[in-house]
Amino acid sequence: MNMLAELGLRQWLGLAILLVSTVTWLATPVIFFLDIAGADKVAWASISYGISLVTWYMCLPLLGPEFLLLGRKWLAWLKNSLREPADR
Repeated sequence: MNMLAELGLRQWLGLAILLVSTVTWLATPVIFFLDIAGADKVAWASISYGISLVTWYMCLPLLGPEFLLLGRKWLAWLKNSLREPADR
């Protein structure tokens, strides 16, 4: 939990927007199983997916440095795991 205490306002805001994006994205397929009219399902699913996209692109500038750092770590791990066993 010490890592969370060190987050700045930019990072907290980015994580909050990312959470909204994730929840609306995960809710999109659930809408099709609700007991509402077909046209309403499509409308609500479109709105939910649109909100998830907008909030995703809003969080990218806020969490950009963190995403790049995470991507570099994953790439280094992938390169290390794909090496020959003799190279390790």
